Amino acid sequence: MKHQLEEIGNVAGPILIGFSQGSGLAGYLAWSGQVASAGMILVAPAMGIRGVPIPNQKLAPVKTYLLVGSDDWALEDSRHAAKALDQSGVPVRLDVRPGMGHDWPEDFDKILQDAVEWILSG
Repeated sequence: MKHQLEEIGNVAGPILIGFSQGSGLAGYLAWSGQVASAGMILVAPAMGIRGVPIPNQKLAPVKTYLLVGSDDWALEDSRHAAKALDQSGVPVRLDVRPGMGHDWPEDFDKILQDAVEWILSG
């Protein structure tokens, strides 16, 4: 993924990308302020033992792109997370892919481009 990010161009700071439990960990580290980041792309996020963010919780406002499949067992957690993040002042975008389960999307190159553009936009 580092190579894919380099192809996109000048990224102002690290963008954390995680899959499943790695997404939950990346989110926890960035939202808690333990790891500085320009944004995050969380694919099929499984929030794990740290759980889904709580509405109106004090979180670092790291732009968060949540990518989840319509058939993913973690879809409802992702919907709750998006709502809680928004209520906590974290810029969030929820992208639900029809027919995708708890999986990595085949067209990730295009998704990565779109997600990074959104993260870097105002």
